[in-house]
Amino acid sequence: MKALLLILFIFAAAYMLGDWLKQKPAETDISYSDCDISHQVCRQNTLDGHYEIHFSAQPSPLVPFDVVVTFGDVQPDVVNVSFEMENMDMGFNHYTLKEDGQQWKASAILPVCSLGRNDWKVKLGYSLDGKHHVTEFKFQQE
Repeated sequence: MKALLLILFIFAAAYMLGDWLKQKPAETDISYSDCDISHQVCRQNTLDGHYEIHFSAQPSPLVPFDVVVTFGDVQPDVVNVSFEMENMDMGFNHYTLKEDGQQWKASAILPVCSLGRNDWKVKLGYSLDGKHHVTEFKFQQE
């Protein structure tokens, strides 16, 4: 009888642990912008306010440039940016921006595409009050 109770207890504990591990992740708000981030400052309105993002220089493979984000009405907990190409493995191109007064900055370097492609997706993400916001921008390097 004790063995049966022990088995039932183990199954119940495993079931509850499984439910706890499957808890819903933080809510993510995803938006898309048609602003050409490589040539201008892009302003993005969000549910929490707005931010502006720009590059310190025209992105070019293997040449460092800064990603600069300025938030208007909010101050996020963390800000990150990643660079990708559609259907391509471009390696790890993810940067965490550091707060510098009113701005968040990171130095980034684009890798060389072995196929000669130059179409990039930039995903800017930030966390605020338990919610994660992501905006996708696209650009083509010259």
